[in-house]
Order: sequence, then structure tokens, then C-alpha cells
Amino acid sequence: MILFFALIGVAFAISGVLGFLFFWAMAQVHLNDRHAAAAAAAPGFGFASPRAIGWLLFGQYRGLGDARLDGLALPAQVCLWAAIAGLIAAGALVAVENLA
Repeated sequence: MILFFALIGVAFAISGVLGFLFFWAMAQVHLNDRHAAAAAAAPGFGFASPRAIGWLLFGQYRGLGDARLDGLALPAQVCLWAAIAGLIAAGALVAVENLA
């Protein structure tokens, strides 16, 4: 039964990753179109760069004051946290199963 819940955690992580990819792509396009100076000021701020992911995870997009960007970046942030939580939960459940 524990492995079943671990599989659900993996499914949760997969759905989080897919939602992240969808919303983060739109947020990146909006950022490049509407806030080119902010995007250009951060070298190496690509789609999958660790700096960009950290910028999203910790909500630094709110500093730009753009409600439309917030509407795209917040679902991407929630989905990314869901993916991380799903992987952590699945890993913990598999570790518990292996210990038992």
C-alpha cells in the first residue's frame, strides 16, 4: 500500500511538472515581451536555468508589479512546488518501504 501512495506522489509530481512547463513558458514570453529590461538585466536567465527557477520559486516576480505576469507566474510557482513536494513524498515513502 505504501508503494501505491508513492506512485500517487510520482503522478502528482508529473502533473506539477507539466503545469509548470505550460505556465512557465507563457510567463517567460510575457517577461521577454513586457519586461525586456528586467529579463536582459539577468544574464543566463533562460527557461530552465537554476537562477530563473529560483526567481520563480521564491516569488521574486512580484517585485515587477505586473498583475498579468503574476497571473502566469503564480500557477507556474504552485505547480513547481507541487512537483517538488510529490517527489519528496514519493522518495520518503519508498525509503520507508525499503526500511520495513
